[in-house]
Amino acid sequence: MSGTAVEWYDYFIYGTALVFSRQFFSHFSPTAGTLAAFATYSVGFLARP
Repeated sequence: MSGTAVEWYDYFIYGTALVFSRQFFSHFSPTAGTLAAFATYSVGFLARP
């Protein structure tokens, strides 16, 4: 149960990057920042064990 909670917390943090893409990817345009945030989120989802 604690492992699942940690996993969902991790994905919540990546999901927050989608909301705050300007903060994390400020050197990109807003569209490119959102795409970079989606790419970060998807890599984390695909690379999980």
